[in-house]
Amino acid sequence: MQKIIALIENLSLHVVAGSMCSALFASAVLKVELPWWWLVSLALAVWFVYTLDHLFDARLNSGRLKNLRHQFHEQHFKKLVFVLLLTSFTGLIIFYRFATVQMWIAACMLAVFALMHIVLVSSAALSNKIWLQKEVQIALIYSIGVWLGPLQHNENTIDIQAIMVFVTFTLLVWWETSFIALDELETDLKQQNTTLVTRLGKQNTKELLLLMLVFQLVFTIVQLLLLDGIVAKAYFILLTMEVVFVFLFLYRNNISRSGLLHFAGEMVFCLPILVYLI
Repeated sequence: MQKIIALIENLSLHVVAGSMCSALFASAVLKVELPWWWLVSLALAVWFVYTLDHLFDARLNSGRLKNLRHQFHEQHFKKLVFVLLLTSFTGLIIFYRFATVQMWIAACMLAVFALMHIVLVSSAALSNKIWLQKEVQIALIYSIGVWLGPLQHNENTIDIQAIMVFVTFTLLVWWETSFIALDELETDLKQQNTTLVTRLGKQNTKELLLLMLVFQLVFTIVQLLLLDGIVAKAYFILLTMEVVFVFLFLYRNNISRSGLLHFAGEMVFCLPILVYLI
C-alpha cells in the first residue's frame, strides 16, 4: 500500500484527482455543467504543469539532497519527458477540437503564468526576491485553473457569494501549500529553495498558519449560518476541509513520520466532490 501511495504521489495523480473534484465543486457553485473534454483537458494540464515543475527541480538540483519525489523524477527523467510531450500533444488536440477562441485565450494566459512561475522559482537569482511569493502563485494558478472551466461555461452574472467561495477556496490552497512547506524545510534549505517557511522561519510560519486557519474557520461558520442553498453546501464543504486541516496541523509530526503528510494534504482537495452528495 505504501508503494502505491508513493507512486501516486510521485506522479502527482492525487493532485490531478483533487483538481478535477475541485472543478466539479466550482461548477456546482456556479450552477453549470462541465463537458467531459474540459475535465480531461484539466487533468492533462495539471499533470503537465506539476510534472514539468518536478522535472525542473530534479535537473536543477542534480547531485544535491532531494526528496523522494525529485529522486523519482531524476531517475525516470527521459521517460517522463516523453510522456510529458505526449500529454501536451493530446491536450492540444482535444482543445483544438472543442475549445472556443475565448477559452483558448484564457487557457493560454494561464499557461504563460504557470510557465513564468516555474522559470522564476527555478532561478537562483530571482527566487529569493520579496515580490516572488511561491505559495501565493501556486494558489492562484491552481484555483484559477480549476475554476476556469466553470467560469468559461457560466452564462449568468457571478454574484459576490460565489466570489467569496472562490477566495476562501484559494486561501485554503495557499494554506495547504505553505503547511506542506513546513515539512520540507530541511530539503528546501539544502536546495536553497525560497518558501514562506525559509523567509519567516518555522515558528513564525506555524503561528501565521494557525491564525489564518482560525480566521477561516470563524468566517466559514458565520457564512454557513447566514446563507442557504448551494452556497451553504459549498461553505459546508470548505468547513469540512478546514477541520481536516486542523487535524493535520495538530498531528503533523506523527503524520509526517509516516510519510503521508503531503499525500493527505493534497487529498483534502478531493473533498469538494461531496457537494454532489449532500
